[in-house]
Amino acid sequence: MTVRIYRGTSPQVVELIDEAPPPPPPPPSSVVTSKPVNMRKALVIRGWMDYPSRYERDQKAVIITPTNPNVVAFTNDFIAGGVAVQFGVTATLTLTFDGQLVATKGVVPTNTGVTFIPDLSSVPEGWYFASVIGLDDSWTVIDYPVYVLKSALAQPPTKLPVTTGSHTLEFTDPPVYQYAYVAAKHEPTRVPYPAREYPSFETIPARHNLIFTSLVPARPGDGTRPLVTKEGVWTAANRQNYFYYDFEQGTPMLPMLDGPRGVGSCISPAFMGIGKAAPASTGPIGNIYFIESWRFSKVSKDGTIVTLAGWRHKNIASYRRDPNTLELVGDWSAIPQSRWGFAQPWGMAWDERSLLIDESAAPIPTERNLKPHLGAGPVAWISDTFHHRVVKLQFSATSHATPPVVTEFIPPGTLSEPWAIIAIPGTRELVVSDRKHNRLCVFDMDTAALLRTIPTTQPEGLDFLDGHLYYASVLTKSIRKIEWATGIDTLVAGPATPGSGMNYWINNNARYMHIAVSDGTFGPRGAIAVATWSNIYYGYPLLFAPDGRYINYVENPQGPIKGVPKPLGLTSYNSSVAIGQGRLVFSSAEEGLHVASLALPADPVLDQAKYDAGAKQYKARGLVLTHGPGGYGYNGEPVPWGVTPEIDYFLTVQGHVRP
Repeated sequence: MTVRIYRGTSPQVVELIDEAPPPPPPPPSSVVTSKPVNMRKALVIRGWMDYPSRYERDQKAVIITPTNPNVVAFTNDFIAGGVAVQFGVTATLTLTFDGQLVATKGVVPTNTGVTFIPDLSSVPEGWYFASVIGLDDSWTVIDYPVYVLKSALAQPPTKLPVTTGSHTLEFTDPPVYQYAYVAAKHEPTRVPYPAREYPSFETIPARHNLIFTSLVPARPGDGTRPLVTKEGVWTAANRQNYFYYDFEQGTPMLPMLDGPRGVGSCISPAFMGIGKAAPASTGPIGNIYFIESWRFSKVSKDGTIVTLAGWRHKNIASYRRDPNTLELVGDWSAIPQSRWGFAQPWGMAWDERSLLIDESAAPIPTERNLKPHLGAGPVAWISDTFHHRVVKLQFSATSHATPPVVTEFIPPGTLSEPWAIIAIPGTRELVVSDRKHNRLCVFDMDTAALLRTIPTTQPEGLDFLDGHLYYASVLTKSIRKIEWATGIDTLVAGPATPGSGMNYWINNNARYMHIAVSDGTFGPRGAIAVATWSNIYYGYPLLFAPDGRYINYVENPQGPIKGVPKPLGLTSYNSSVAIGQGRLVFSSAEEGLHVASLALPADPVLDQAKYDAGAKQYKARGLVLTHGPGGYGYNGEPVPWGVTPEIDYFLTVQGHVRP
């Protein structure tokens, strides 16, 4: 078998390896070890945490070799906020790998840590759970996996260790640490998104009239996703999808994966939009387009994700602390290689003129018998924020599989952190939020000429409806609209707007204001959905009436709730939002893409008590580790039906269908 390896920041093939395919791994034992934790006196293997702390959201792959075998452990008092604890005794501590003694080291009463130097000569290569014995029962040892590497590249994997992260442990009552081995294979659970209708409604939405579903399933914490290190070691040492700092990096810190629902990933998207394509032969296509910090993608109505342009991983994500194993989608040859790829793009707009279909042409059999576009094909613009430019994507008129040609429409030099972008319908005007220059820039779509500028204060989110350009700014905590024909600028919502609560919603944690204005199919026409990355209203976007009043569509049930009470993954910062066609589509810092729509008569009413019991039992049995959050695991394990009736109900609410 030939293995194609991409390294660095370009898709250049630098290494070809011929080797026999590895044997299939044995099935996992799926035996979960649970340890009650004394949060006052814990001994921690470095890697699970780096230093005494209340908790960390970042596990690390511990790889040791015969020339660098050290395993470090330290004491921790979680309750005190993360401080070292003296051992208080003179003792000889023993390090074990899966119960095998590999090293000893003495400690004295004042010590707060210990470094072991195991003899690896008789230890075969592979993963082991490291533990320490020799302390009394008042101590809890947090066992953590270490990989013994005997050569430059790892042997084909057979098993993969998974553990409870320190952040999860901190918020588990009572605190229990869990760990297990699973099969080392990447076969995520695939469950297509079921077909749904999205009826229009103009009334102000209330919770009991809505249903929440997940077009892309969520995996909160991401504690079991397999990754591959530069040595070829498979690891589940993940970093929680949480950090705004990661979101701003120039190259991917998060998995960028294509594939069917459950395989493809959507994590912390910075923008999303609802596709309007509705060919005469098929009706509405139903795609959602989204931008993560390094790629532009679409997700189809069954949940399948395809990267359209930018960086992506192939098959499995690379370990974040190593050089990324990436490929670049699109023809970027017209741009200097130093500027290939995206760096936190924030906005996208279609040239609606380029989306027209040639109805006189013959259907194309290889394109689901769709007819071609008129002219050269669809055109999209993307504001590539940290490259300070706007790029143009030229797609094929006849082939969805052909990557776009990427050019610099507005090269670096004119804009400073261009943010959102909008094409004004019926004109050749393209509006860009020139965030750091405190202005809106209006460009000619065909020539890229700067037509005029509109002074504003740190503009961010943009949308257009009924002749008005809406724009928002986190700095001014306001949403305004400009009547495009006259230039009249009007405040829609701000700190002084009655009922808006802007001073409360836009707090110190809010990083920006993304907006999407309703077309009247989800709530009143002109209602405004807002994403801010705030720690208020975790996971959900805000919603404001056309007059700027806040709409509480989540916390006012007013009747029986249908569907899932709160989608998995909505305990983090809301990152982006789209609204229209009967849907509110939104995302958070964690994986997942969620849809709010009108509840239908056939949608089941939630049994909250049974759901809560099932969720609690699922976690207590460690099924989150072996079968993934909500049953969306990675390693090919079948959905765990039949454990308890409550767990079965929990899985059903998450969208699984029992065979």
